[in-house]
Amino acid sequence: VLRAGYNPERLPFTFFNDEGSLVGFDVELLSLLAGEMGVRLEFFPVSWDTLREEFDDSQIDIMGTVPLSTHMLVDFDLSDPYLQGTLGLVVRDHRRAEFSTRKQILAQKGLEIAYAGAVEYIRPALEQALPGDDFTWHKLQNIRSFFEQDNEQYDALLVDVEIGTAWTLLHPEYTVVIPAASQLRMPSGFAVAKGQHDLAAL
Repeated sequence: VLRAGYNPERLPFTFFNDEGSLVGFDVELLSLLAGEMGVRLEFFPVSWDTLREEFDDSQIDIMGTVPLSTHMLVDFDLSDPYLQGTLGLVVRDHRRAEFSTRKQILAQKGLEIAYAGAVEYIRPALEQALPGDDFTWHKLQNIRSFFEQDNEQYDALLVDVEIGTAWTLLHPEYTVVIPAASQLRMPSGFAVAKGQHDLAAL
């Protein structure tokens, strides 16, 4: 059995469709991997905050589409990248011009920027790319809470462009902006428990 971790709100990588089935890019990719290994695939919900413990306790064997950062290497073995992602900002559509360039972002005072999940692992790189003393970073338990916020508490959500774009299809009052001159790439791949690099290398 290959036990794969998933987060149910990582559209388009893992999410539940209208029929209640778990679908997405990671589901397809891990299904192909399990088929090549000749094993049964099972999915288990996980939290980014407890991901290391879930690997250490052998609750899961593998997690798909995680950021391949040096901070991740402290806790996990990582595969080679299979997806070159980009980080962007989800903002209210009428505010998109305010976030169109790095200069415009840094010129704003008191920005409240939210992020969720795996973005925590690359936060040091983010703070170098957007070194604003007036920024306040907010770690959310899930992406959904950004879209359900009251009174525009958060000005922007920092997220993978692929994930942000999928969510804005459900919330068209928002849009994804990739600020000019500040593109931050985020290669992604598999994560496995320390000492299990052979599995990540498959």
